[in-house]
Amino acid sequence: MKKTFIILSTLFIAASAFSQKVSTNDFKALEGNWSGKLTYLDYTSNTEESISTTMTASVTGSNMFELNFRFPGESGKGGSDIYKISEDGKVINDMKVLDRKVESDGTLKIVLEQRGPDGNDNKWATFHHVLEIRKNNFRMTKMVKFDDEKNFFRRNQFVFTR
Repeated sequence: MKKTFIILSTLFIAASAFSQKVSTNDFKALEGNWSGKLTYLDYTSNTEESISTTMTASVTGSNMFELNFRFPGESGKGGSDIYKISEDGKVINDMKVLDRKVESDGTLKIVLEQRGPDGNDNKWATFHHVLEIRKNNFRMTKMVKFDDEKNFFRRNQFVFTR
């Protein structure tokens, strides 16, 4: 009986881990105007730099949302990112939904995984995009782990309030 319970518990936990999904409802709290800063790791100097930024977010369809970034004082910088959620809710653009949970303080935390080149040498890496959404606070962090390294490090982080 104990063995059966352990097997069933393990299967339930594994099934939960593989069924993480999101919907546009998760991103409705982002709609509107935000202000904050972007802190990023400058690969050339290996130092962190910060610049002011604003963001406007909107849900643009039944499976899409858009984040429009502007950098006051940085002429010609900024742009819009359009995110399309797969029908099953397990992928946003080419990023796999690794985790979705509501933390004890009410923060919706979503972790997305992606592969691609990064850095001055365009080395292949795994990216974890960590989104932390609250009514008046939003944090989006990009973590990077190069294929030849063991640990993730923070590449950049947007921190917004309204």
